[in-house]
Amino acid sequence: MSRTKTIIFAVAALLVAGCSEPEQAPSYDQSSRSYSGKSDTRPWESSQYKGDREQWTRDLARRAANLNEYSRTR
Repeated sequence: MSRTKTIIFAVAALLVAGCSEPEQAPSYDQSSRSYSGKSDTRPWESSQYKGDREQWTRDLARRAANLNEYSRTR
């Protein structure tokens, strides 16, 4: 009987632990009310484009044109 109670307790503990969810909200600095998480960079600020937004736009348009099935079959 003791073994059954232990198994039931272990299963109940696993169910309760599986239902919890960690906090996923971004953290804010309360004193300055600013976001204190990871800073994001724009896609054209990568090492490939070196800040050239026009080149990034052209490459994006070229990629979209290559994905168009109609223009690829002509």
